Amino acid sequence: MAKYDKEILRKNVLKLLQYSGITSEQFANIIGISLRKLQYLKKGNEEKATLTIKNIEAIATLFNQDFTKITTQNIEVFKNFRNELLSVHRGNVEYQKILEDRPSIPYAIESVLVHDTEFKNSKLEVKQILEIFRKHGWIYESSSVSNELKKAKDIIKIEAHPFKGGTNLYSKLS
Repeated sequence: MAKYDKEILRKNVLKLLQYSGITSEQFANIIGISLRKLQYLKKGNEEKATLTIKNIEAIATLFNQDFTKITTQNIEVFKNFRNELLSVHRGNVEYQKILEDRPSIPYAIESVLVHDTEFKNSKLEVKQILEIFRKHGWIYESSSVSNELKKAKDIIKIEAHPFKGGTNLYSKLS
């Protein structure tokens, strides 16, 4: 058996969480940890973010991954991962409900917004971006979307609106 590697596990968990669209709150509740512990895990604070075998088993089950694989080797996750999980967990009321609900905002930005034709060809205000999400049945607070767009500097370009003070325009980074 390969040696368990905490850093590989951490990176795999964060990647799986990102591509699943499951919110941090939902994830923490499912695997039985606090949001604070999840924040420590995200920041790489090994001392305060130690996961138990039970936590790791819950992660493996939720993400339909082999326990040994997620703790010993970097895994590859594909764009349709959320849909695959929904298919795997069809009939599991707890997981199915979470996967059918609106996804996390970072997931909505990375998996939907940057691929939307209107967004790719325009500079949009947050209210227009909210409309794109509404087409998918997802309703978010504008301030939350704005905050997440600012964090997505590797895929989102932000510039001040030329006429409206205090308003930003967002577009896909080329």
